[in-house]
Amino acid sequence: MAYPDTWETTRIKASNLQFVQRLAWAAVVAIMVVYAWLVPLDSAANQQVDAGLKRALLSFASARAPNAIISAVQGTEVAVEPAGIGVIFTAGQVLDPVNDLIEQFSDLMLIASVSFGIQKVLISIGSYWMVSLLLSLALAGWAFFYLRMQSVSGWLTRLLVVLLRARFAVRWWRSEARNCSRNSWPPTIRQASRSSI
Repeated sequence: MAYPDTWETTRIKASNLQFVQRLAWAAVVAIMVVYAWLVPLDSAANQQVDAGLKRALLSFASARAPNAIISAVQGTEVAVEPAGIGVIFTAGQVLDPVNDLIEQFSDLMLIASVSFGIQKVLISIGSYWMVSLLLSLALAGWAFFYLRMQSVSGWLTRLLVVLLRARFAVRWWRSEARNCSRNSWPPTIRQASRSSI
């Protein structure tokens, strides 16, 4: 009775699996090159950042106006001299905790505005055609070495990671943050959010 050559069969299966894995990575690289040049990704991310920046600046301005009014009221003093004894009332000091809360909120909105501004700059840098070109070349070089079963140099892999982050990180983060927040909000807040945007 002849037994099949299990070593040869295992080697062929491993070779086929390696081929399929390399083919899958080649498809992923090709998709990444296509996405590196797609402009709709940039416009959607820019729209989201612009809307967030507008909301943050509006909230900041809305918080600073009551803050200014409360600060003016806090500085108001009333001097009363009943029976020759002088008493000064600063009734506005009762509003100090509210004023502190509004100041903290406005500081938070200022930080959010700066964050949106940084995101806008990073999107502009990532959407520059030179970044897409360098990313395409780095992906092609990485795929060349990977498909030929040669080791990919560390500097090429690091360059590829930096370029991928520059091109896609802010866009991915913006879309994931939007999806997470919209899916975790109660239905009434989701409805109000959709109508305000």
